[in-house]
Amino acid sequence: MGKSVLLVKQAELTIRWDTKILGTALNNTQCAGSLAAKTIQTCEVFAPYFDANPSCSPSKGQMNEPGSTNDDLVPIDALPGCNSLWGQGAKPACTNSPTPNVANWQGTDGSLVASGSNNKARKLPTTPGWAEIGCIKDAPAMLTGGYTFYDTALSVTSCTAACSKSGYNYAAVGQKVGKALCQCGTGVEDQAQVLPGTCTMACPGNSKQLCGNAATHSVYYAPPGTPAVNATLPNNTDSSYTGCYSPAGSTSLSTKVTFQYNDNTLTTEGCLQICANKNATWAATSAGKTCLCGTDYSIGSGYYRDQSSCYSPCAGNSTQTCGWPYGYSVYNVTASSYSHQHIEHPAGWQGCFNDPGQAGLTGFSWVRGDMTPEQCSYGCGELGYKRAGLIFGNRCRCGDEWKGGALYPYTSCQMPCAGDKNETCGGTASSL
Repeated sequence: MGKSVLLVKQAELTIRWDTKILGTALNNTQCAGSLAAKTIQTCEVFAPYFDANPSCSPSKGQMNEPGSTNDDLVPIDALPGCNSLWGQGAKPACTNSPTPNVANWQGTDGSLVASGSNNKARKLPTTPGWAEIGCIKDAPAMLTGGYTFYDTALSVTSCTAACSKSGYNYAAVGQKVGKALCQCGTGVEDQAQVLPGTCTMACPGNSKQLCGNAATHSVYYAPPGTPAVNATLPNNTDSSYTGCYSPAGSTSLSTKVTFQYNDNTLTTEGCLQICANKNATWAATSAGKTCLCGTDYSIGSGYYRDQSSCYSPCAGNSTQTCGWPYGYSVYNVTASSYSHQHIEHPAGWQGCFNDPGQAGLTGFSWVRGDMTPEQCSYGCGELGYKRAGLIFGNRCRCGDEWKGGALYPYTSCQMPCAGDKNETCGGTASSL
């Protein structure tokens, strides 16, 4: 045998002994005559069958018993399965049946390998593309590393797309606490419980796909070479959209912003064009009115999640989505149709500035139905002011010092002049 077996009186044992030999041992007082545990070496019936050669080990490996390291002459805490000690009356019910630890015991030899869905050490697919590899229970553990998010419109497609873009090659879809959940990770936990045939619930976002079940998850794997698939954004006007992004942690895209501004007339197109003019490689909209640009596109500690999280309508176009208060709608500027544009402005033009309360220039102001930049500039100059600003297409304001807000992109000052529709005279912000 090469392994010590402890005999305990009044215990159920099924260890593949010859029934005659086992019966002889159970009736031998030297082998089973007391409540004390005995080692196989002390039983004269078993002794001839015991191999004491210390170099002997099972040729196909061995599986640890519950709570044991399989050391010789060390009693195990319990027998696997429902094998409570009893001797009289009805057999006690099992409250916590121990199971063998098989995490590090995986057979590689023919008939010793479990077949089909029962094989925990299944061979992973190698062809690029997401493929289902099993159904597992959500407790005590599912995937290693990564992150999770709930999604009322969850589908296999949306979950695997988010995981892929975030740099993870494992995805799990299922139900937890009554809500649809997506988890991204780097592998399957060793202690994950495989439950074949139980992932049968339709995905809330695609009834033709299966998203686990109550407390179970369908697990998918993407081999190296699987391309990231961009999500689709309703009413989006540009194919460069990469997804809804959560800027969590200290190395996310939020730490790589090179230019940003707030605009009460923000649109997706306006943000993309400004970022292109800033020679950025990515653009993002957030909270409906914030545009962010950057040149280092590495998602870092942040991650992509369900599209429904990006719910804020763009301030300048309510049919478009501009992130949400805690995250971004992200675009790849280099893959978009937008490029750097050179804009012609009148001589002396300094830029488009935010003008909250119209208090940026505090001198004389007037409104004309035929206003042009030249009229405003000449008029303020004749009155002795150093600066002139246009707003709302027809109002000119004068002053010596700008006391308003920060520089805005020129797209916020695109209102046609009342006196020349081919020129612009500010907007909700002031053209200075």
